Amino acid sequence: MGPTLVLKICEAGLVGCVGGRIASQAARQILVRRGLLSESAQLPSVPLIMSLSAVACVTLLATYGVTLELAQMAAFLWILLVCSLTDVAAWLIPNGCVLAAMAIRVIYLVIIAFVQGPSVAVGLAIRSLTGAFAVGIPLLVLTLIMDHVLQTDSMGGGDLKLFSVAGAFFGWRACLFLVPLSCILGILFALTGKKGSRAFPFGPAIALSCWLTSLFGAGVVAWYGSLPL
Repeated sequence: MGPTLVLKICEAGLVGCVGGRIASQAARQILVRRGLLSESAQLPSVPLIMSLSAVACVTLLATYGVTLELAQMAAFLWILLVCSLTDVAAWLIPNGCVLAAMAIRVIYLVIIAFVQGPSVAVGLAIRSLTGAFAVGIPLLVLTLIMDHVLQTDSMGGGDLKLFSVAGAFFGWRACLFLVPLSCILGILFALTGKKGSRAFPFGPAIALSCWLTSLFGAGVVAWYGSLPL
């Protein structure tokens, strides 16, 4: 491992720590403004959040290198971190975070249009829209059916929006890995939560699945394509 690589890893870790701190403060401010957290209160485990963000940034660097994709995915994961913190603290996934994530995707596509040409950007935009609708609409229909059968909310609107955003970022094929993984992680999180409680915040499971998809999604999609019909 050369000194240049070590320096890049350290820089990625430092940026991740700063991003994690900013995400924690952003989540706190959202909760305070909505009256869900007192002015004097602080979110717990800020050092842990900063450490997790640093690890995420280092793994993204290893996957994407120093590229535009790295910046896009890091920003997306920081927004997901904010959503996870607000969801755990107050069962809230802010619409502003969802809009911010989509804005990041749009900015990325605009830059791609200048760097690689409009045709490439248009192709990616079509892929993003297809992914968002192909993931969001079936999940919405399934949720409505489950709500009717169970006579209770099976998935929050914020969760559905996050899944749609994930579809825009990763495409519907990668979401064949992301959505089931989110459900598995959500169940595991629920089992480690309060006994007797059937409800659990789904945001952290979606965020963790998005991170894993950013690392392994391309390989999973390639594996899907290699399967015999």
